Amino acid sequence: MSDDFRFSSPDDPDIDKAAYFTKCWPFSEKAKFYKIEKLIEEDDEAFVLYECETNTGIKFKNTEFFKMKANKINKVEVYYGSLPNNDFEP
Repeated sequence: MSDDFRFSSPDDPDIDKAAYFTKCWPFSEKAKFYKIEKLIEEDDEAFVLYECETNTGIKFKNTEFFKMKANKINKVEVYYGSLPNNDFEP
């Protein structure tokens, strides 16, 4: 990740690298796997559609848009898919 990395999602609009690791990265411990369903890249940008399954068996899909700068991830924008129910807590 670049030093000026930025992350955006519906829950966390435009946060910096430190806030990303504090607020978002801990979810990785709850994820059993990610299955990439589609990856489209052009130049220094990419869209990724994936399915995630949590350790408790909940599945959901998201799309992420990546921007690269000097061979490092510079920006990620996450677009949520539909969640399985209102009780879902990542």
